Amino acid sequence: TTKIGEANVLKVFVVKKFGVVAGAYIRDGRFSDKGTVVVYRGKKAVGEGKIKSLQRDKKSVKEVHAGFECAFLIDGFEDWQVDDRVECFLETIASS
Repeated sequence: TTKIGEANVLKVFVVKKFGVVAGAYIRDGRFSDKGTVVVYRGKKAVGEGKIKSLQRDKKSVKEVHAGFECAFLIDGFEDWQVDDRVECFLETIASS
């Protein structure tokens, strides 16, 4: 598993039918719609899950790069707070 990006949650909103969405600013690297994220509050990991939906400007996108804002939904995690730090990871396929 390789860390590919890091973001800060700026805003949290509830979307009917979908759940709790985190609006975030990508500080470093990129976030991918195939990624898994780990959510940190302070130094403590408070949750993790696969990205279910990644959006930029209300459109679904495959990835968002550093310097841009995006919103994402995570499988099995809805307890977002502003200022949470989120790290995005991608599974790397090891060649034998």
